[in-house]
Amino acid sequence: MKAMRIVPTVFWRRDIETAAGRLCLAELMPRCGESRTVYVEAQAGLHDGETAHLLWLPPYSEINGWAEQPSEIAASQIVTGTVRRIRTVGSCAPGASRLEALIAHSVEFEVSVTGCQGLLAACRQAQDDAGAGADADAGAPAGQAAWDFPRVRSLSAGVERSQNLWAAAGWCGSAQVDGFIYLSATAQEASLDLLLRRESGTLLACYQETTWPGQTAAVLGRKPLHGDDPAVIEHCLAQAQALHDHVDYLA
Repeated sequence: MKAMRIVPTVFWRRDIETAAGRLCLAELMPRCGESRTVYVEAQAGLHDGETAHLLWLPPYSEINGWAEQPSEIAASQIVTGTVRRIRTVGSCAPGASRLEALIAHSVEFEVSVTGCQGLLAACRQAQDDAGAGADADAGAPAGQAAWDFPRVRSLSAGVERSQNLWAAAGWCGSAQVDGFIYLSATAQEASLDLLLRRESGTLLACYQETTWPGQTAAVLGRKPLHGDDPAVIEHCLAQAQALHDHVDYLA
């Protein structure tokens, strides 16, 4: 498997009432053959009729993020299907519900589900990728491959240089999830999520998600860290606070 572009999602519509006590995870997950409604960012670049790989998260982390419920990484799914554009969602009115505010300015799609695989299972199956895989520049800033770490330019002693955005991380949090290391951070205006593994002394990046204001990009593969990147990521891990679940609601 080469590097795979993943489309992060804003919200998956579901018929089960999430406030009604404990929920059955199996009933929530998309299934092959189903048609599901999903909302994605307008900047995601998803086109009518294309086959896409979309990220599905359980309800709590869908709204609050993995950092608030890291165990749900193990239940997250890569949903593959053909998408049909329904509409662009407008602004929400004053007094709108939390859901209406969440999906405001997103694009609504219907997904005909043809495949569904656990995120961590997909990470385990991924082969080494040096950064030039399929969809290499999809969703990435101009001139930067999607499987690069996000980079920013800085000025030091009058010299402009490019550095790994993780080197500018402030808050960091981490958790162990089914043999993977989950690392989350904030850096400048970005939110960063990374899934890592250690194999034979080598630190591997398996999934990366970067959220800038108004745009989120994600890629899945299996990338050994080289150059200065291992030291940068190890520093983030060393200063990261331990993350824990906040709720217990799934059956």
